Amino acid sequence: MKTAAITSSRDKAWLQLRVALWPDASAAEHQDDMDDQVCAPDRYVQFLVRADDGLAIGLAEASIRTDYVNGTDSSPVAFLEGLYVMPEARRQGAARALIAAVRAWASDRGCKEL
Repeated sequence: MKTAAITSSRDKAWLQLRVALWPDASAAEHQDDMDDQVCAPDRYVQFLVRADDGLAIGLAEASIRTDYVNGTDSSPVAFLEGLYVMPEARRQGAARALIAAVRAWASDRGCKEL
């Protein structure tokens, strides 16, 4: 399993996993959100985890929030916006790997809470 940040808003695997996580939004709406996120790398991050065969099996999206986040005591705060692992790939460590990547990203930005 390999986890890596997404740097292109045209990543097809990212779009597919977003649609699976948030099926009520259209592909065009997802694409608009993806474009916005990639244009603001200081505020947003996206990670894919891939199986050994290269198939994208999981997604995590996070942001830096400076507004009040319920249950936190500091600012800025890293906020996990979304986490998804394909059903057939669950319970194999993919979500754990994604959360570790988000935690490292947040820590690098001085966040004390996630």
